[in-house]
This record gives sequence, structure tokens and C-alpha cells, in this order.
Amino acid sequence: MPNPPVTPTFAGTPFDNPAADVVIRSRDGVHFRVRSAILAEASPVFSEMLVSPECERTADGKYMIAIAEESDTLDPLLRLCYPVADPTFASLTDVRLVLAIAIKYKLEEASLILKKTLRAYMKDEPLRVWASACLLRLEDEARGAAHALFGKEIPVKAPPEFEEISSGDYFRLTKFLRAGGNVPESFKFWEPAMEDIPAAKDEKKTRLLLDSSPPIIAFQPRPYADIICRSSDGVDFRSHRIILCLASSVLEQKIAHLCPDPPRPVTGSSSTLPILELDAPGSALGPILEACYPTKRRLHLEVDLHELMTMMDCARKYDIQQALDSLGRGAFWLASRDRPLASYLLAARMGFSDYARSTLSNLSGELQIYGCPPEMEDTPATIYHRLLINRHQSYATTSRLTGTAITGTPTSTAPSNAAASPSRKTNTKSTTKPTVKVPEVPDPRDPWLLNLWRQTAHGLQGCKSTDIWRYEPNLAKLLKESLAKKIWCTKCEMNLGLMSALHDMYKDVRAAKFDHDYSRKALAG
Repeated sequence: MPNPPVTPTFAGTPFDNPAADVVIRSRDGVHFRVRSAILAEASPVFSEMLVSPECERTADGKYMIAIAEESDTLDPLLRLCYPVADPTFASLTDVRLVLAIAIKYKLEEASLILKKTLRAYMKDEPLRVWASACLLRLEDEARGAAHALFGKEIPVKAPPEFEEISSGDYFRLTKFLRAGGNVPESFKFWEPAMEDIPAAKDEKKTRLLLDSSPPIIAFQPRPYADIICRSSDGVDFRSHRIILCLASSVLEQKIAHLCPDPPRPVTGSSSTLPILELDAPGSALGPILEACYPTKRRLHLEVDLHELMTMMDCARKYDIQQALDSLGRGAFWLASRDRPLASYLLAARMGFSDYARSTLSNLSGELQIYGCPPEMEDTPATIYHRLLINRHQSYATTSRLTGTAITGTPTSTAPSNAAASPSRKTNTKSTTKPTVKVPEVPDPRDPWLLNLWRQTAHGLQGCKSTDIWRYEPNLAKLLKESLAKKIWCTKCEMNLGLMSALHDMYKDVRAAKFDHDYSRKALAG
């Protein structure tokens, strides 16, 4: 028995008039009855659809145009074309979605109205307007929103539109703001500029090296294979079930499902071996399968960053932790030193948060010095935004910790006068005495030590993360210098001298017993 015809769902007034001669069907199945004269006048795209021989017909012979947009965005768009009250929008997101359709179907009048509505959000939400304009490729609105950002703090939380625009777009916004808007006429937020793309060190030489070098871990065929692992691009790897099961619980489950019976005696023919289909390219799957075998091997660490991340993704997908750890400690560590920003972006984008965090120490200085590598164009702006916020918070913390040392002095734990000491007994009786101005007490701290404090603060504030170890205070050396400068009283000097001797004794004994170093002056006699 044939299924009864489905009754269509019609839109509300004025798009439910049976006198209309065209029906627009939204993606969610809502029918909008409209007049072809209004539609053709408003949009050249719809006008061409109406005369197309491929245009569908309804049961009563009317033209039907099926579009990919939902009814909740199509309704306000059509109201902008009809002689009815203009729609109201609940949020900036709604404006952007409807404006995107207006631009797609070349609805000129509707686009002008919606652009004006978009600009109305510029005062309160300039960053979101800028991101929306980038998504819609509206240069005037994007520049206007960027100008509105001058002098404003970038919010810690990224706006929702940052999931859709690229980190490259965001980089160009920061470039625009740093330049005070003085950029070339050809500048566009969504188009990379050649001068921003960092030049690889000896790029041609590096590419030739990578092209001619062996895989990071080359798969080695071995006898007595009892299973074939087939990659997504059709490369076969003759492997051994027991090895794969020991290396990965995920592969163990897949093999158990594929081969419920014990393996048969190996005949040497590949045609009789079960085939395990795996969702990974052969260039990544081969090295990961090879890493399952307990064999000593010398890793080739010069590998393309993208290929490396594909291997790491494969190892994670199939829970081959040994391979993932080996790649992370070796090749990724090396790549993050050579290309720290690209390594961070790829690791963060692919969900390797720990590896992304490990690259932060290699990202020294302002982020703009790394330019805009190609990976930024494929990475959501939320990732670059988090990195920028991390940098800003890092600088703010550094400034807070070192600013007092540079502009003033470290906080003293000693009371400024005896009356302020909480340990002194005070008279609980209420007495009224005239206010006496307490004379300023000279700073009892040694000028040499205060100067050293400020020098260290200056160094910490301006140093790169890779050089911060240079400013670690050597307390043992500092103690000896303070004794030489006679900044302590006699009693303190004797006790501090004992502490210094204790430290020297430990170092001398360690050198003699464990380092086998007998050349120290203390051991010479």
C-alpha cells in the first residue's frame, strides 16, 4: 500500500498566501509562498532560478525553489524584500546569518539594511562585528570595527565567531592595531601577506633533505606474519597479532572482532591472511606499526611537522602509547624548537594539549616576531587568542613581580618603627596624647643587596624564556659575597659563615664520593 502524501508545512503570514505563484522550500521543509515578481526584482539569482528548466513544480503546477537555508533565517530575509515591517533580530549572530544569505543571493537592498544593523553593534561588540565582517568578507565593516577596537582591552574569553575565523585573520587584526591602522591599500584581514610568512631556514635545503630522507621509523617486513594491516590509501603491512595486541588495547579489540578463532599455521601466502582495515594513511601507519615491535632502532628525527602530527594522531587513535611517547619526546621536541608557533598551533588544533603546552617555553618574546606561518590559516582564531592571552598574562605577572623591585624596593618584613610592632605590649587603657610625628627611619637594608635585587628584576623582565636560567640567584655565592662585604653584625656573620661552610662541605664530599673530582681547592691539601 503506497504511503499517503506528506502535507507540507507552510510559513506564516504573509508567506502563506495561496495566490502566490512560487514556493521556496527551506532545508527544514517549510514552504514559503511568494510572488515571483517581487523575488525576481529583489534577486538576480532567484530570477535565474525561476527561468531554469530544472526548476521543480508543486502538485498544483507552481514553481518550487529548494534552497539550503533554514526557515528561521529565510523568513526575516524575505520580509526585507516584501512591503511589510522589517524584522527585528535578537542577536548579532542572527544578523550575520541572514546577511550571509542576502549576500549569497545578491539581495542588494536587504544587504544594505543588514549591514547597517551589523554596524549598530560596533560600539558595544566591536570584536564580534570585526569577526562577523571577516566571515562575510566585508572589508569596510571589518576596518570600521577594527578602528573601534583602538584603546580597548581584548577580552579574555574569545567571542563565538573565533571558532569560524582563522588565526591568520586574527594575526592580521593585531598587525592592523599595532600599526595604528596605517596599512597598505591592498591590506585585507582575510588575505595573507607574503612579508608576514616566516622564511624557513635554508628552506630549499631542508625540503630536499626531507624528501630524500628515510621515514622517521621505517616499517620492516618480518616472516611468519598472521595478519595484514591495510591503510586508508591501500598500503598493506604484514604484521603479527600478538605484537599488535600487546602494544594496543584498541587493536586487540579490533583483531578479536576480526579473528575470533585462533590463528592458523602460517602458509606464507598473503591471500589467506585476515585483513584489518585501519583509518590512517600508509605514511603514518607504517611507522606506528613498526614502533609496536620491541626492537632497538635509531629514529630519524628530521621529519615534516605535518607528517609527524599525522603519525602522532594515528598513535593516539589506536592507543599505541609507546609510539606516541617516542614521537613526542624526540621528533616533536625537535620540531617545537625549530618551529615553535607552528608546532603549538598544530598540537592545540589536534587536541594534543600537553604537547602544545610544552612548546610555550620555546615561544620567547612577542608573538608577532614569529610572523604568520601557513598553519595559522587553517587554525581557529580561538587557539591563537588563548596564546595571546597567555602571553599577556605572563607579561602582566612578570611586571607585577618585578615592578616593585625596579621602581621601589622589596617589601620589608621589619617594622618601620617600634610602635608598629605587634609583639610590643601596649597599654589597654584609653589615653589621649597629642599626635607626634615619627621621624623617618633610614632603610637598614644594604645598598649593594638592593642594587642586586633591581638588576635581577630588570633581567627577569626583559629576558627570553630560554635564557631565564641566567638570572637564577646563586644563593651560596650571594652568601659569600655578603660576608665579604661585611653587611652583617658579628653574631649573624658567624652563623652565616657556618651555613656557608656547611654548603661547601656538602659540595666537597659529593665531589669526592660521587663525582670522583679531587681537584677542588678544599681537597688539595
